[in-house]
Amino acid sequence: MKITNQQIFAMQEIAQRLDKKNTSENEDFATTLKKASKEEQKNIEKSVTNSDVDNFIEKLTTMGASAFWLQFNYDKIQEKIDKKRLELMEQLGLNEENLEEEEKESAMGELEKMLQDYIKELSEMAKARKELENPNANLQALLNI
Repeated sequence: MKITNQQIFAMQEIAQRLDKKNTSENEDFATTLKKASKEEQKNIEKSVTNSDVDNFIEKLTTMGASAFWLQFNYDKIQEKIDKKRLELMEQLGLNEENLEEEEKESAMGELEKMLQDYIKELSEMAKARKELENPNANLQALLNI
């Protein structure tokens, strides 16, 4: 079988048309994909920006920086205490309904004691962290004595 130049040119022309069609379809798809991903990214940024940042700015402006920081730290400590309370209640069996009144009162007293110890531990950790952040404080305290 002989292939003539005319057949080669015809095949080449068909291949070029198919290539142009595929290229334009790929470009259209890529463009559409980029637009969709940009729109989705904008929607995500708006939702994060609107809710979290606006809430933060509102609290900061109404409370002031130092009060906001104190409240933030207080909330963080309360979360730790609440989490610890749930853990201790589980350990002491306070979640069980078949406890007698005496046992429950005894366990509640033990729970409160353990929570007070935990709060003291948190306080000591905060003091130690503060001293580590400001090593000159100890030197200044010694010099003032």
